[in-house]
Amino acid sequence: MKKIHVFIIVLGITFLLLTIVFVLGHTTSYTKLSVSEEEWNQLMNGKKEDSSLKITSITMNDIPLIVDSRNHTIYMIQYNIPKEKMKFQTTLNDSSAKIVFNDEIVSEDAFCEVLIYTKDTYAFYQILLKENSMVDISYKGILKNTKDANILFIDNQIQSSQKIKRSDATITRANPNDYVISLRMESIGRNTRENNISLFGMEIGHDFLLHKFLQEDAHEEIKVELFLNHEYQGVYLFEYNDRIGG
Repeated sequence: MKKIHVFIIVLGITFLLLTIVFVLGHTTSYTKLSVSEEEWNQLMNGKKEDSSLKITSITMNDIPLIVDSRNHTIYMIQYNIPKEKMKFQTTLNDSSAKIVFNDEIVSEDAFCEVLIYTKDTYAFYQILLKENSMVDISYKGILKNTKDANILFIDNQIQSSQKIKRSDATITRANPNDYVISLRMESIGRNTRENNISLFGMEIGHDFLLHKFLQEDAHEEIKVELFLNHEYQGVYLFEYNDRIGG
């Protein structure tokens, strides 16, 4: 066999092996982040799991995330941030806590598992990536009719500093499928209702309606993930309030 034939065969086998390694490396791309497997196991073995842990706030790269403590789920919008630049901070029961990654986020599964722990307790949470924008409405007590509220809007359609907005508001539960929100700003000595911030590219000066998304809704309103006091309610249409007394 000529040397050139041997060279071609060796080159072909090398190319095949490199291709296999490349494919396998991408299909098993889960890697530990922030902590080694040994340290991870020590954390789990040395602490008591506590399903009652309540997170009061959480941010990623200075962007607030929404935490559903009832379902041990952290919701975040889609990001194109390199894994090594991800930075999490959280407050747990008014004391410092730490988040440790188990598996990195991969596009195929769109979630990762994290361990949140304090001195002697821990809890596992899943981080779920959401494509829709988010509306998180916070209020005190039980929402029966109308309540004063503070609303966090996270617009997943833009990448500017205007992605996140907050506003005081009133929220009215019109029926089981509809919530009406009226934005307002409070001035010293008087209460003024000023719907003067633009949300999701819509016009200012309006009341808005959150309407439970149903499959038969064919119109092209904006879809958002709705949270009430940080508990996930599902997908809603965000639109001008022209259905209910608008």
